[in-house]
Parts: sequence; C-alpha cells; structure tokens
Amino acid sequence: MPQEAFVAFQHQKDAYGDFPLPIDCQQTISQPYIVAYMTEKLKVRPTDKVLEIGTGSGFQTAVLAQLANEVYTIELHQKLSQKAKNLLTKLGYYNIFYKIGDGKEGWKEQAFFDKIILTAAVKENPSNLLEQLAKGGKMILPLEDKEGSQRLVLIDKIDNEQLKYQKLISVRFVPSL
Repeated sequence: MPQEAFVAFQHQKDAYGDFPLPIDCQQTISQPYIVAYMTEKLKVRPTDKVLEIGTGSGFQTAVLAQLANEVYTIELHQKLSQKAKNLLTKLGYYNIFYKIGDGKEGWKEQAFFDKIILTAAVKENPSNLLEQLAKGGKMILPLEDKEGSQRLVLIDKIDNEQLKYQKLISVRFVPSL
C-alpha cells in the first residue's frame, strides 16, 4: 500500500517516517508504528466486522480492510471522508462502508462489531460504542486522563456485564471533537 498516497504532496517525502503528519481539517495521520501497534492489539481476523471511529486520511482504514471482512468507518469531516473514500476505492478496497457523523454515537444500524478502534482521544469510555461491541470483541482507544496525559486502552468484552481493561502505552492523539 503506497503510504505516500495518504498525505499531501509536500509531506510525501516523510510518509514513511515514524511520526504523525498533518492532513486536512487540522487532523493528523498517525505514525506507522501506532497504526501497526493498535491493529496488532485488536487481533483482527478475516471474519471480523470492524468499526473505525475517525477515518482521517484512510490509512488505518486500508490496513483494517486488508485484515477484516468488513470495515465501517465514521468521520466527522465530510471533506476527509470523501477524500479517503475516493482514494480507497481507487486503490481497490470494496469492503469499506463510510458514514459522516459523530463517531461517539457509533453505527447502531450495523451493530454488533467484533472490533472497534478510535483514532482520536476521548476523556471517558464511550458507553454507546461498548454497547455496539459484540460479546468476545475488542476495542482500542486513546484515553485522556484529568491531567491531559493519554494512554492506549484495550477493552475486552467478556460478556454484556464484564469488561476487561488493559492499559497500554502512552500516546498523543488529536482530541475527539
């Protein structure tokens, strides 16, 4: 997958650097290490139905689409969503479904999801998304504490009553709007 296709021309020389890069709408494309790390922790399988909150450039979406059966991606910014959709279609991804809106609400009509990934920091666990996570599913998200520090958190949904939380590495994501 040509990573440079997901960034503006002036940033293409840095596309494979391990640092975030700016994209439209004052958002960023995550560094490759974080994309790989989050994807690995989710343990995406070929039969999985994945919900991605924050399409952004579409790079994480493309990685997920190569591993999962279906990817449902929600982006708040219409410009980012359309640009990612055009690029991903051009690159031959046809198992991705797009929605423009507030990702905190999830995609109730398509629930339940085996995996959920958030690509912007939140200040609390998104209960709407946990309700849409299938039993046995996993969700990964950057969670911001009261001091403003962020840490990736992996949530395993054991059943409808029991969740297992695992704090992972410190990160720095753009805030969820």
